[in-house]
Amino acid sequence: MIRQTTIGLLLLICAIHASIATSQITLTLTNRNNGHVQIAYTTPSHCNNVVHTVLYKIDFDSVWHELIQHTPAAGTTNYTLTDEHHYCNTTVAYRVAVANDVCTSAETSVLIQDKEPPDEVPIDALSVDTQSGHLFIQWTPLFSGCSVCSDSISGYKLFQQIGATVTAFNTLHGGSTASYLIPEQPNTSVSYRIAAVDNCGNTGLMSEPKKPFMATSTYEECQHAIRVQWTTAQQSIKDIDHFEIWVSEADSIFTKKLTVDNTLNTASFTANHTDGKVQVFVRAVSAVDTLFANSTIATIYLQQAPTPSYHCIKNVTYTKDGKWRLTVKVDKSVTWQTLSVYANDTIVDQLAYGQITEPYDIDLDFSDIAIHTEVQNACGFTVSSSDTVRGVSLHSVWVNTQELSLRWNAYQGRTIQHYAIYRVSGKNDRDTLLLATLPAISATTYAWSDTSFTNTKSSYPQWSYFVRAISDLETDCEATLSQSNRVIVYFSAETPIYLPTGFYPDGGLSPLYRPLYAPLSDDDLQWFIIDRWGKTVFEAHTYEQAWDGTYLGQPLPGGVYVCSVILVRLGITTRKQVAVTLLR
Repeated sequence: MIRQTTIGLLLLICAIHASIATSQITLTLTNRNNGHVQIAYTTPSHCNNVVHTVLYKIDFDSVWHELIQHTPAAGTTNYTLTDEHHYCNTTVAYRVAVANDVCTSAETSVLIQDKEPPDEVPIDALSVDTQSGHLFIQWTPLFSGCSVCSDSISGYKLFQQIGATVTAFNTLHGGSTASYLIPEQPNTSVSYRIAAVDNCGNTGLMSEPKKPFMATSTYEECQHAIRVQWTTAQQSIKDIDHFEIWVSEADSIFTKKLTVDNTLNTASFTANHTDGKVQVFVRAVSAVDTLFANSTIATIYLQQAPTPSYHCIKNVTYTKDGKWRLTVKVDKSVTWQTLSVYANDTIVDQLAYGQITEPYDIDLDFSDIAIHTEVQNACGFTVSSSDTVRGVSLHSVWVNTQELSLRWNAYQGRTIQHYAIYRVSGKNDRDTLLLATLPAISATTYAWSDTSFTNTKSSYPQWSYFVRAISDLETDCEATLSQSNRVIVYFSAETPIYLPTGFYPDGGLSPLYRPLYAPLSDDDLQWFIIDRWGKTVFEAHTYEQAWDGTYLGQPLPGGVYVCSVILVRLGITTRKQVAVTLLR
């Protein structure tokens, strides 16, 4: 009986001792909310310096797995370690066993969660794709979601921001993804942001907003240059080293035109074409990892300024007062700046756009003059030129008393069909008669017997003739192209010459003295002023020369002088002399 009791007590003591031994390890689990758990346990001193084994099992798994096995140093009783396994939202049970369960902990469970968001992913560049015109976003892939793994990032989430409103518009899968082509045209009111998404579905901090930088272009016509301007590029890329200007003309491939400093926001270049499409974008090149961001593409259509659809000297007429009268036709349905008139390539007149009237007079000496006009735009460039024109200049030669020969220089300018010869009689040109029309080819003379004047000498002491160069085309720039000067034909053998009998050089109505008659280009003229002692004080050989009452630059005294004239015309010599009173 005593023996049985003793055995029972021993068994009870052993059971109690075993129970105490296996429950002497205190285990504490702490969820760090980053997918990992901190394990801390304390052992009694007699469990030191032996092998410790930490075991775990997931959820309701019945199998224990070894997490770590180690032999602590002597005298150590408190231990802390981290389960490097990563869990998003999982219940895990742990226990610690020492030396074949000499010491052991109770099974302890904990819900391990990862609530820690990934780090911020900065956008490296927001660029415009030059092929599609869409936005292209770039960033550096993020692998720092956990300290030991490189696959904790499952993708990236893209956001649009308008004002203060931020909206996710796409999620990209794959932790190594580093770019995305946004199928949208650039909009300066929209910014873009990005955030990494880890394997537990946590969304990281959003990046700073980025927006595309914009480029605009204008055409500077006078310099034939294109100026491009762009907005601040720091909103698209950081650490800008320089800018590049890329150009496409007439749908050609974009090529780099020039490089400018990173402090500028405008540049200009000379266009290779005068019309057609020109596209320009600006590339901001970063000093970091050769990154770049393209601006929006600026498109400009070059178009040559419209030029006058017609521009000509329609008519060149020599008037009675010795001027060329030009009838200039120029298209005013398009705007230009200046009309310039040239005589023998020397500018003689300029008219602004609003000053053009038809016709207008240009004071030119009657001679062999080539006339043309040019139209200039606001830049001073000539955009239209008329033909060069030489008006018809007419001369006359008597053949005999009943036959007249007219000759003239050929009209130079546009094509003419014929010349028309006219005779004018009577006062105030009341009788104008078309005598003949001649083909324009090689026709510069006309001779005929004109006896009609023999019966009219008493009524009309002279006839006059002129020639017209005529085109048969009725357009703005055709019809009568030139009308010559008039040649006067006198019916008397002598040419009528009037010699004034006095003049007043010191401010009178006639400060100059000359013979008065209708000159012809073939005239041979000599005239003299002689003083009372027979000394010649003035001599001239042309009608244009005149006496001003001086001799060798010194004023002559008032008194009576003699004017003597000798005129040879068509082989007939006319002499005339008169006393002239010089008034002082």
